[in-house]
Amino acid sequence: MTSLQLYDASALERHRSWLDLSDEALRRRAVAAANSRDPEELWGLVEAYLVHSSPKGSKLSRHTLNTYKRGIRDLLEHWQGVNLLRPGRRAGSLYLEELEQIPHRIDKTDGQAAPRYRSPATVNVKLAAARTLYYALAWSEATNVDPFKGLRSRSDPVPAWEKRQPYTLKEIERLLEGAEHPADRVVILLGSHAGLRRHEIAGLRWEDLRSEVRLVRVRGKGGYIESVGVSKRLLEALQALRSSRDVRRRRKNRDGFILPWGDKRIEQRFRTLCQAAGVEYEGKGIHGLRHSAGTRMYRQTRDLNQVQKHLRHKNITTTTIYAKLEDEATRRTIEDW
Repeated sequence: MTSLQLYDASALERHRSWLDLSDEALRRRAVAAANSRDPEELWGLVEAYLVHSSPKGSKLSRHTLNTYKRGIRDLLEHWQGVNLLRPGRRAGSLYLEELEQIPHRIDKTDGQAAPRYRSPATVNVKLAAARTLYYALAWSEATNVDPFKGLRSRSDPVPAWEKRQPYTLKEIERLLEGAEHPADRVVILLGSHAGLRRHEIAGLRWEDLRSEVRLVRVRGKGGYIESVGVSKRLLEALQALRSSRDVRRRRKNRDGFILPWGDKRIEQRFRTLCQAAGVEYEGKGIHGLRHSAGTRMYRQTRDLNQVQKHLRHKNITTTTIYAKLEDEATRRTIEDW
């Protein structure tokens, strides 16, 4: 399934409104969008470029596209008064510098102001969105200027495995005990047993579940569809959810989907569950459940290939993080011997 198929009819109409233009009409419309700094028009241009003209465009998930859209809005907000078609020689580097060095919010901790800076990963995503805008403007021939050409993304000094902290088995049990709604239990188990990402959890449909062979079809990154094993406990939770009258009444516009909520609402509910159960949420989020699945499987099998298959990593280098996590857990276990 491509990103174009993931979008609704209105998105398809937006694509066609750009792609049906002649080359000159496309250029004029792109120039007008840049001059007016219209975020919706500029996103329509980028969307059409990504889905139809970028080698990776058809494989981008809706989540990634939404992230790019927010990134372009951020660029417009930061570049007040900047001419998008002639932004100036240092405009790109100054924007990158601002992303890296200026706090994006100020928190209050014990009465003290604590500036919060963007992580390198966040900076890189926003930089990628800005670059993509200029790829789209060049594609439409609105401009040949690229203020982000040659800029290097900031590397993250924190090792990848240190950022992928899982929930412990005890924490997961506490979350399950505190989950009164059957859908919340399914969310926890889809993450901690099946190893699904948040948008994959939200996108599951009942037709994807094959109870007889304990498998579920998952639409993952890049639009790939793969089957994932379902544990006995997860299957029981899914069956309880399916028979819940309360969930059937609330489903409404989510008819056909396993969960009655979209991905943002799922994350909000999970945060509340963590707070109620006394489980640390910050720095982990719902994605920490996926790391729990990977860490648990590696602990039981010591086989990275099995972990790679279960989590559907395209590159086993990503999977080796779970060996690092387990090594760290072992070190903490023996330090008080």
